[in-house]
This record gives sequence, structure tokens and C-alpha cells, in this order.
Amino acid sequence: MSTTKIPTSKAKTAYGLLSEVAALALAEPKRIDMSRWVCREGSPSQYEWDYVAPLRGYPACGTVGCIGGWVDTLTRKKVGDAYDTLGLGLDAGNELFMPPWWADRDTQSRAHARKVVAHIRKFQKKYASQLKRKKV
Repeated sequence: MSTTKIPTSKAKTAYGLLSEVAALALAEPKRIDMSRWVCREGSPSQYEWDYVAPLRGYPACGTVGCIGGWVDTLTRKKVGDAYDTLGLGLDAGNELFMPPWWADRDTQSRAHARKVVAHIRKFQKKYASQLKRKKV
């Protein structure tokens, strides 16, 4: 079981919250896996598609997730609230949370983390004004 505390968001806007997700992915790539919404060490899986990529172990904080799972985790919201937290409609939310490569087999790797961060940055650029207006 993990001994490191799960981080909590200090972001004021949706833009800042996504920046925090990007930073934690780069800091500890084992935390990010786009084939899982959120998976906590010692807890059952949240979704049936979690089997897509094999889990490569847990980071020190004991939590692995995708962008949406980390939005929910950092803000202490229930699983699946990320769309509302970020102020995204279905299309924009799916664009962020389900990129075409979401089921890649290289999850929890440094390469996967860099791919996720590049995806977040591109999304932030496209929706900057909306994300910066949305308070979290």
C-alpha cells in the first residue's frame, strides 16, 4: 500500500488544473495511463476497459489514472465529474479524455507521459479562453 500522500489541486481555473495533471505525469510517469479512468492500489477497477494495457505497478501515491481520473482525484470529486469540473461538453471532453491513441500499450512510461502532456498542451491552446474562465 502507498505511503505517499495523493496530491491535491491548488489550481484556480480549469487551465491550471490541466497544467497540474501534466506536471504530475512528467514527475512520475507511472501515474498516467490513458486506458484507465482511475485505479487506486487496493481498490477494485473503476471501468471494464482497464484491462487494455497491463498495469505496470503503482506509483508511490498509489493512484494511476488518465487525464480525467487525475482531474477527479486532484479535486477530490467523484469518478466521472471531470467533464463538469473542467466545464467541457461531450465533444470537447471526449477530445481530451479519449484521444485516438488512448489504448496504446506503452502506458505508465516516460514516452506515454510525454504524449499525454503534449496532448494536454494542444488542448489547452485550442480551448485556452474557455479553460481560463472556468473556475475550479
